[in-house]
Amino acid sequence: MVSPKFKRLKTLNNSDTDHNRLIASVTTTTSAAAIPYLPNNVIEHILSFLPIKLAARATAVSKQWGSLWPSFPVIDFDEGDPSDPDDPAKSQRFLHFLENCMERCRNQMSLDKLRLRIAHSLAGDDIGTIDECVTFALERFVEDLEICFVEEAETEVSLYLIPQAVFSSHFLVSLNLEKVKIDISSRVEADDPITLSSLETMSLKEVEFDDENDLEILLSGCPRLWYLELNQCDLGYTLGCLEVSIPSLKSLYISDCHALDFEVKCINLENFVFFSECTCSHHGALTVWECYRLKHLTISSLGLTGLLLLDCERSIDYAIFTPSLLHFLFSGLVQAKVHFLVSPISLLHATVRITNEMWPFEYYSFLRDCLESFNCSRKLEIEIRDAEGVIIPEHCRKEWSPPLPSVKQLQLTFSNPLWDRDYWLDPSLSWIASSAEILPHQYNSTIPPI
Repeated sequence: MVSPKFKRLKTLNNSDTDHNRLIASVTTTTSAAAIPYLPNNVIEHILSFLPIKLAARATAVSKQWGSLWPSFPVIDFDEGDPSDPDDPAKSQRFLHFLENCMERCRNQMSLDKLRLRIAHSLAGDDIGTIDECVTFALERFVEDLEICFVEEAETEVSLYLIPQAVFSSHFLVSLNLEKVKIDISSRVEADDPITLSSLETMSLKEVEFDDENDLEILLSGCPRLWYLELNQCDLGYTLGCLEVSIPSLKSLYISDCHALDFEVKCINLENFVFFSECTCSHHGALTVWECYRLKHLTISSLGLTGLLLLDCERSIDYAIFTPSLLHFLFSGLVQAKVHFLVSPISLLHATVRITNEMWPFEYYSFLRDCLESFNCSRKLEIEIRDAEGVIIPEHCRKEWSPPLPSVKQLQLTFSNPLWDRDYWLDPSLSWIASSAEILPHQYNSTIPPI
């Protein structure tokens, strides 16, 4: 005879089983009913966030998902971690998978993005496979192209050379390259200019340029570029000066790129970051000029010895760390105060070229703060068209502390006649640099008008 307690336990177990079956049934029914009713564009949007391997697996969810494989707007080939030396066939499996994917998408008419993240060095037929993949994307008007090698190339293996067709694409909007080689000197010889007419953003990391003029030629063919990143690029062994002059550029990032001098002239530039840990003689001077819309400037360079900031006509958020700086030229409004994170104690000579032409009361406060930034310089030269601009009112001199108590020599250069204002000028200069030798004033009629 079955006890009442056993009957009660059996009933509870049956209830739990029925409940689980009900949940499974509802889940299965809901999933089967919900997935087929997702619009195709929603499914494509979901798949666009997945690497191609995961996206391929996701197409097994239903026939509808599987039918969308040839129309993926984003193809992301990620080989993963660098190849295991115990599994030499891993890279071949990756390339074979890449070939199969291209074959399956052969009828696709357009492509938004192609990303290749390769974890092994290429040789022989491997290069041809990558070339075919890049050509596949360009023929489908790809807008976003990313080619990245994550493993250090062996010394006897050359970097992957970017196909020339990439630099003739009118549809590319974004280009990201890492650990590859660029050689466009042959295009110059063949009179075949760079035509990246739609390119807006470009990031080059550890890219090797075959010729010192290649980067300048490349940038000349990007009329719409607004973001540029150059990170640890080999710009050419004999490169004397890296010039970046792109009217459309708004944001520029340069990190550890070796050249003797750097010159940036971009009238719409708003953000500029220059970073270098090199302490050798590769870096001479950095010149930033005609950047009238500059808002943020960050310079961190251990070896930079010369800095020229010209045409600073607005208040700028500065962050400058240049411990080896020897010479500095600043040109602009006194409101655009320069800020050193750490004062460059080796600074021998600084020139402040003041472009203000009106002297409201608040001007003198800005002038004092601007000059104070150069108190670390051994010699300071102030250039201004009208010497009246450095005659600080007597009541201000009584209330404020001098801006340049540590400067050893002070010199004033002006272009307008002084007349009898030297009576007020000399006491003002003596207050500005209270311990300095005031050198004879210089008259220079070539100081340009504003």
